[in-house]
Amino acid sequence: MKNLKKILVVGGGLAGCAAASRMAEGGAEVVIVEREPVIGGRVRGYGCKADAKCNHCGVCLTKGLWKGVLKNPSIETIVSSRVVDLRGTDTSYDAELDTPGGRRYVTGISGALVTTGFENIGAARSAHLQIEGTEGVATGSELEPAMRGRGKNGPFAAAPKSVAFIQCFGSRDKKERSNYCSRVCCAYSTRMARVIRHHYPDCRFTFFYMELQAAANADVFAEMRSLGADFVKCRPSRVTGGRPASVEYDDPAEGRRRRDFDMVVLSEGIHPARDNWRSAEVFGLELDENGFLRARGKRGVHVAGTAKRPMTIAETRHDAILAADAITEEL
Repeated sequence: MKNLKKILVVGGGLAGCAAASRMAEGGAEVVIVEREPVIGGRVRGYGCKADAKCNHCGVCLTKGLWKGVLKNPSIETIVSSRVVDLRGTDTSYDAELDTPGGRRYVTGISGALVTTGFENIGAARSAHLQIEGTEGVATGSELEPAMRGRGKNGPFAAAPKSVAFIQCFGSRDKKERSNYCSRVCCAYSTRMARVIRHHYPDCRFTFFYMELQAAANADVFAEMRSLGADFVKCRPSRVTGGRPASVEYDDPAEGRRRRDFDMVVLSEGIHPARDNWRSAEVFGLELDENGFLRARGKRGVHVAGTAKRPMTIAETRHDAILAADAITEEL
């Protein structure tokens, strides 16, 4: 790493922290700017999906990462802040930050790595699914705290007898800016189902899907079928919260139907951050056809992780390390 003074990392989630650690190990001085009050991003709130065995969800790959970043003397973290301007050219940049204490400037930057992550769609913003009431209805991300905090009696106060997973929620839909497969939904929903089944063996599952993807290079869907899971290929039209919650859909074989469940899980996908256009302007990046960021060839400025496309936890970490190596090699 020659004449490398300082690298700016924009976003302190998994990709940002993994890249910062890698570059600091190589001798760089790294400054992380994170808009939230703490580093870690979304994955910090995710729960392990192991049942009787590891299900390769990737959460364990983050073990010790946040503490390591905060303790590393070569990494400075600036939280509750955002980069509003990046001035300079050819690996000599100055950044202007908006911080709680006012404007702050980081000078002498050799390169920048944008790792601003993604956003979830949320249950209130579906274009194709009508949702009335929230009782008994949760998105995949809303279910993560229960996965993370579960004890020996499982993630829920009462054992559910039936759970529906609605796949592709907010994905494969032009109206939702997501005419693509997010790739992660099938994996995390089936892993969640395996955790629930582990703690509540009498629970039955139904998956409403458009297309199923392989998860962790394994046919988990065949396994779920062997455990009694039911798969219905359709896109439901309405979810009504309550005890029980209900799902209305057109069954390919039986026509219009309505079924009740103790819980309905909306398996939401990965969406590009809504302020990606601003990041593109500040850092000289491009937006792809789906709204994700990509580098435009500006020397010393790269993009990593889910800011550039949907990725799993393991893929995000790997991509961040590759980007860190690319920056240090370029400089």
